[in-house]
Amino acid sequence: MLLPSSILRIAYQHVTCVSLDLMVADIMRAVDPIYLKDGSIRDSVKDTSKYIRLTDSLLDVIAFIDPSHLSEENVSSLNKAQTLRHRIETRKLYTLIGETPPSDRSHGNKSQILADVMRGEEEKLSNQLELAEFKLNFGSWGESGDPVQSVLFYDKHGHVVSHQLYDETSMFVPKSWTHRQLRLFCKSVDVGVQDIAKKQWTKWLTSSALLN
Repeated sequence: MLLPSSILRIAYQHVTCVSLDLMVADIMRAVDPIYLKDGSIRDSVKDTSKYIRLTDSLLDVIAFIDPSHLSEENVSSLNKAQTLRHRIETRKLYTLIGETPPSDRSHGNKSQILADVMRGEEEKLSNQLELAEFKLNFGSWGESGDPVQSVLFYDKHGHVVSHQLYDETSMFVPKSWTHRQLRLFCKSVDVGVQDIAKKQWTKWLTSSALLN
């Protein structure tokens, strides 16, 4: 039987699932000002009467929105959303360029990382890259992140013991209490752009401390 953490890594954070998540998020951002006539998708989370209208049908509805009553800017946003929807249907998803090794260290500011990756190739890579962070932990349990420190241990007589009945070799304890990983995706279907992104990512990763 798979543990929840394994299901999260293997299924929910599968590359294809993450790529689809990013594309659907871009679709929702594009149609945000036009999908709901009486407000935006972003603001609907504060209004249940609007929020309950946001169903899985969103991806189907945008295919039939009449652009004739929209402004030029909104027509452009709608076209972007419909193009992304078509890409999902035809499995032309965002492409995984690379990922960092699993680590328990914080990666810092993602915007700055993207800027560092694109440095020297901004003209070709601008608005074409997306960083997704995978983070798995066991909740907030102080500096160590060890949730077992908050567990009471009893001896065979039912008395609470003051020391922990485990050490670093115990099956209770993983190698790290936090698992972090960055994944870089390319939005462009242009193989040339993807190749440039791969070279830039490799250059950045090699120069970073994440491989040490």
